[in-house]
Amino acid sequence: MSRTHSPFLIPIVLTILAGGLVAVGAQALPADVRHAAATPVTEGPARQWEYCSLALSTTTPRPKKGEPYSVYAHICYFQQTGCRREIIEAQGTIDNAGDVYVDARAKAIAKLGNEKWELVVLEPQQGAVFYFRRPKS
Repeated sequence: MSRTHSPFLIPIVLTILAGGLVAVGAQALPADVRHAAATPVTEGPARQWEYCSLALSTTTPRPKKGEPYSVYAHICYFQQTGCRREIIEAQGTIDNAGDVYVDARAKAIAKLGNEKWELVVLEPQQGAVFYFRRPKS
């Protein structure tokens, strides 16, 4: 026995499922993030932005147990002449490498936040790269 489906049925079902997943995923976000995402951005046409990125690197070669371990947060401030770089270092031992990684990222993000930079995009491919912006003064 052959069953046939309406050619419109599959797109309708997929749309309903996708809408449910978006709604469920949105509920997993904190309320302030959901509000910020739902708030339309009203910017004048004259608004200009400056941008920077943040990426992390580690000590190479990888140290042995108990040896010093450093993680470097590389901030690249985008300019017409290229990238102006700043490096922030966090230190520990290979035994607490995860904490050192978090510390480097936290120091860099706190610094950028204090300077009024806002996170725009997180690119998880090839290590995490964070992109920030702030209005030009």
